[in-house]
Amino acid sequence: MEKLVNKIVAVNFSNSPKSMQARGLQLMDKFIGFHKYVNLIDFDIPVLDSNVADGSVPESVIKFDKALIDADAYVFAVSEMMGGYCGTFKNAMDWLVVKTNFDKRLDIPYSISHKPMYSITFSPSYTNGGRHSDMMRDLLKQFNTDYRGHIVFNHGWDKCVPGNFEYVKTESEAIYSDLSQPYEKKNMITEHTDVRTMCEWLHLYEEWDKKWTTIEKS
Repeated sequence: MEKLVNKIVAVNFSNSPKSMQARGLQLMDKFIGFHKYVNLIDFDIPVLDSNVADGSVPESVIKFDKALIDADAYVFAVSEMMGGYCGTFKNAMDWLVVKTNFDKRLDIPYSISHKPMYSITFSPSYTNGGRHSDMMRDLLKQFNTDYRGHIVFNHGWDKCVPGNFEYVKTESEAIYSDLSQPYEKKNMITEHTDVRTMCEWLHLYEEWDKKWTTIEKS
């Protein structure tokens, strides 16, 4: 069944409310009319330090995940750092993996699965702001998203400024036009999907953990 997109959610993965990603999304909002903004900094998510097999994750991660559920489509704003995506983005996505895959209820799809999305980057660079584009595509497809592409806005110091809507107009209108189209929910399994079931994965983890726990207690 086709579904009409009417909730396009902007997600800012920067840890600064004054970041170029946060401010660039404000410019894009003129053309997209985001349903809401989800700012990673508002959730105070810790650095990943657990893969406990009982679904135990910080409350901040649970709140972040719930904030993502209320959406039909996404625009993820992720900065480029030294040729890769920023650590805050990877940390948040790793927590979503732990929350979903190590939950004893199991077989629960990711909150962003099957939904169309774009990733975007605002960069002060003249030419190199998109060196992480392939990494973005590969990671987000692992979450079974309907990934549409990565768009980079370079020359940020000069052009990502208040009122310069022309800087983002063409790309924002294209994103809105694409994400506003009805879409059919797809089962987009990637070539990297593990053939083991989640129950098998959980059992393997528990057996592995017992081996170490026995030694650590001795």
